[in-house]
Amino acid sequence: AILGEAAAAEDLFRVLQRAAPPRKRRFLYNTVLKACSNAADMERAIRLFDEMARCRVAASERTFGKLIRVAAKLGQRQAAERWFAAMVRERHIATVEVCSE
Repeated sequence: AILGEAAAAEDLFRVLQRAAPPRKRRFLYNTVLKACSNAADMERAIRLFDEMARCRVAASERTFGKLIRVAAKLGQRQAAERWFAAMVRERHIATVEVCSE
């Protein structure tokens, strides 16, 4: 994941996913989302996030952080803001203070 090899990370994810206990699913998704973030692969990240929802794997603050990061890497401010709003909607954070110094 650190190297940003999103396709290879997803391939390994598919193998591990079959044997992983349900409580480890989010960890596995977040790991491959980190690879997507490092590779700036928004398309794959969105597909995996959607799959998480279909498989009833709850997103975490870390999940959204990876999605925000990939959007930011691509210069997609509005996408980053949408992911942030989704994180707030899902109550992963209560309040946010913005400092613009």
